[in-house]
Amino acid sequence: MINSRYAQQISWLKLAFLGLALAVAAVLIGCGGSSDGEPTASQVSPPAAIVSSGPGEISISSTTISGRAGTILLVFVLSPEAQGGPLARLCIVISTDSYPVFETAMSEFPEGDDPCGDAGPTAILPEGEYVLDAAIFIPGAQTPEKQIIQTVEVSGNVHVVLDGPDLSR
Repeated sequence: MINSRYAQQISWLKLAFLGLALAVAAVLIGCGGSSDGEPTASQVSPPAAIVSSGPGEISISSTTISGRAGTILLVFVLSPEAQGGPLARLCIVISTDSYPVFETAMSEFPEGDDPCGDAGPTAILPEGEYVLDAAIFIPGAQTPEKQIIQTVEVSGNVHVVLDGPDLSR
């Protein structure tokens, strides 16, 4: 009986010490900073949001898209009335199985039928609501493997972050 109580006390002491060590580590990591006094990423404040209105461009980025090496991400902007063709596009070849899309401005839709043709000028859209259609295609396919459709409000420049897991395998 004495041995089992002693063993329980040692176990509780080990847990208490482990908890204290984790708490100290969390505090040290959370404090950030570097030895030369420069702020670390955790200490830098994000820039203030700029509120604007009027026409603007749409830029696209994504969190990591997984398991899609060798596919194409096509993003189109359409009018909400679905009249006419795409107003802007973005074509990105996904080259690795772990691929984040870095912020890229959408361009005007090129002449012809090739949505991945030469990038034209950045598309400037009038203020208003649009449909954003992002889809993963195997090269040459007509039907997407994955697709996200959402609305986007243009009121000045707009940055849309696509959810990578929604486009992943």
